[in-house]
Amino acid sequence: MPAVIDLRWRSLYEPLGLAREDFLEECEAVDAEPETIHVAAYDDKLLIATARIERNDTYDFYLGLMATAPMYRNKGVGSLVLQHAEDLAHQRGAEVLGLHAHPAAVAFYEKNGFTRLGKTAVGLIQHTLILAPAMEKTVRGVTRAQWLKNE
Repeated sequence: MPAVIDLRWRSLYEPLGLAREDFLEECEAVDAEPETIHVAAYDDKLLIATARIERNDTYDFYLGLMATAPMYRNKGVGSLVLQHAEDLAHQRGAEVLGLHAHPAAVAFYEKNGFTRLGKTAVGLIQHTLILAPAMEKTVRGVTRAQWLKNE
């Protein structure tokens, strides 16, 4: 999976000036979980996009570390990877897929049917403050926000 790790780091963390070593530690723990599902797109043998979904306590499945190589952005590749991840989550019984969006990707997720929840995850990575809006999408049934409203 070195190509996956490299694409994630170059797309998500390097632009923020974060060290690769810290990113590797964060990835290895979740990537090794047996229920973590990896999705990737290739152009011939070149990795061009990746995402992972994992079960968590807040959502049925959580989408994380989605990245598309710069020269393949705005060509529909990311949307295809996202749709495949949604399908895999749905096949495993998910009703809601959640994420915390990189600020530059919020519009992409909104275009693909995700809704902002009004919450923002705040992370401090290597002394860099990261604000990531919480978002979700119903892959089956009602959204968690709708369900909570009716409780």
